[in-house]
Amino acid sequence: MWSWWSKKETLRERFERIKKELAAGGAAEAGFEVDQSSTDLYNLLNPMLFVGNLIYSFAYLRKIARKEELEKEHLIMADPNAKSQSCDRVACFAGRMAKTKITAGGILEFIQANIERLDNDDEINSDLSVYALLSLSKLNDAYIASFDDKFEDTNMVYGITVNKIQKRISLVFRGTATETNNWSHNMQTGLTKMETPTMLTDELGFSADKTILVHTGFKAYVFNNVEPDPNKSDEPYGKQKYNEIKQSILDLYEQDGCEGYDLCVTGHSLGGALSTLVSFELASSKKMAKHLDGKPVINASFASPYVGGTTFKEAFQALESAGKVKHIRVSNSGDVVAVSAPLNDYTHVGLNLYLNPKARDGYELAYRGNRTMWWQWNLDPLSRHSLVDYWDRKKAIRNHIGGKTLEELYSDKNVTKDFKV
Repeated sequence: MWSWWSKKETLRERFERIKKELAAGGAAEAGFEVDQSSTDLYNLLNPMLFVGNLIYSFAYLRKIARKEELEKEHLIMADPNAKSQSCDRVACFAGRMAKTKITAGGILEFIQANIERLDNDDEINSDLSVYALLSLSKLNDAYIASFDDKFEDTNMVYGITVNKIQKRISLVFRGTATETNNWSHNMQTGLTKMETPTMLTDELGFSADKTILVHTGFKAYVFNNVEPDPNKSDEPYGKQKYNEIKQSILDLYEQDGCEGYDLCVTGHSLGGALSTLVSFELASSKKMAKHLDGKPVINASFASPYVGGTTFKEAFQALESAGKVKHIRVSNSGDVVAVSAPLNDYTHVGLNLYLNPKARDGYELAYRGNRTMWWQWNLDPLSRHSLVDYWDRKKAIRNHIGGKTLEELYSDKNVTKDFKV
């Protein structure tokens, strides 16, 4: 254990320590294996944490490469045959990457080739980052299929991963980057109208007279038009990020041999909120339903703030009742982000796994799990907000929550007693 006076562990030392722990049999305890032959809640959340961290790390490494020359840069470029020395670095390492195959093994190789530069970099120097890279790099047919950090300073960053071994497509949204202008959207906390998907009214009996209201800023990320690139006259105008994401997923189903794959959507913090908003839309898409073949969209969010109001909750529950979406929202005791409702009408959706060391088994489970900020406030309100802290606390409940599937939890009336459509 590292105390405050201990020498800080470098990334190289962390890799060496964790490899030894894994060799000594620590894989199960850490949730290292991502085999989904078991679909219990614990083993569902771990791959989501790992791919979430992978997208965080990938975005950060590309940001470094935009500013300085590194070794083996082709491993994190959209075109592995391109020469980064012969192109503008921003052009090489920023923008939308469609139909790529960036592997965790390639990212791991890139980090190891640049270990001197990254050895003391806190952004990727964590147990979660190392476990995620080592675990995902074991998968021979898994990769980042699409990624977009084009407008990182003002817009969202997302990635779509494919795991052909476990037949899963995962859409990952990165959270707020503190050095960017993401907060300008986050602070648009009013509620705004969202168009009601026709599936809700045509097939699920949702009243067309009801107005679905969601967070103005979060909606702007996904459904406002893509910002045009002033340097490209052929840049598509009027194209929404959501349409771009949806088409990328449809292309995987229709063109890349992913028919019948599960669809999971995840994110942390801002990314968690966006994952829920987009899961709602994907679950109510008639085109997507053809490929899901009766299976739900699985939404696993971490540290998500409130997304919408009462009517959004009602519409979301209509999809849940129809088996179109299942949502596990993981929140942490002491994390104020997940409990800060800007307006009285805001309410959470989905099952809430509340990680609380003071609870009997280290967690509480309930439908929605609305809580007030006053019960979460502490002297360092963001101290329990990081994805690393969520991973640490989730590991601690492994022996208590294992064996319970998301399907079983939705069927447990003791858990969903507050579920009302």
